[in-house]
Amino acid sequence: GPEVAASLILGTFFISLFLILSVASFFYLKRANKLPNIFYRRNKASVLQPSET
Repeated sequence: GPEVAASLILGTFFISLFLILSVASFFYLKRANKLPNIFYRRNKASVLQPSET
């Protein structure tokens, strides 16, 4: 009946939405993890230089 069709449509919709969000979050975290490493290295170098002098 229409209930089964609606449940199938909702199921496929949530599965596709979950896959899209997981892939988007993966690329977002992968892209976001690169920037803090660069800033962390710069901050670490800027902190170590005054202590060495």
